[in-house]
Amino acid sequence: MRTASVAAISALSCAIALPALAFNPQPDPPARIGSISLNPGQTLRVNARVIKAVSLSNADVPPGPCRVSLGFLDGGGRSLGPGVVVLLRQAQSTRLDLIGDEVSSTSSPLSVHPVVRLLPAVQRPSSNAQTCAVAVTVELLGANGHVRAIVADPLLVTQDSAEQ
Repeated sequence: MRTASVAAISALSCAIALPALAFNPQPDPPARIGSISLNPGQTLRVNARVIKAVSLSNADVPPGPCRVSLGFLDGGGRSLGPGVVVLLRQAQSTRLDLIGDEVSSTSSPLSVHPVVRLLPAVQRPSSNAQTCAVAVTVELLGANGHVRAIVADPLLVTQDSAEQ
């Protein structure tokens, strides 16, 4: 019994540990959030918070801002409403709302995919590359503005801006 408990605790601690922020030459995928049904009278909100911005090559120089893109796609991959690109420093956050009444002309639910991407860093000398990590959550708000559901547990989107 005790061995099973220790194994479960070990597995849980590994599952919630943040990934290492190391150089990855592959493009970073957007936060993977599944399809969410948005009804008229509801608002879908995507939140992004920079939880880590680190200068990789020069610890004496503070990292610059992280470029974060937020938007929404319909079930066919088409953009819904205007997206935003913001510059955020460590511990700063932003949000983007999609109002159901403004994107659907019918009373049926609309399939929506929130999308959060980290874009290449603002022009920085190559001698001061940086990496960013952003936590993403999604909320579904009712007509009264109260949270009806937290749609996604915090997701972690990371990006290395070296050589970009």
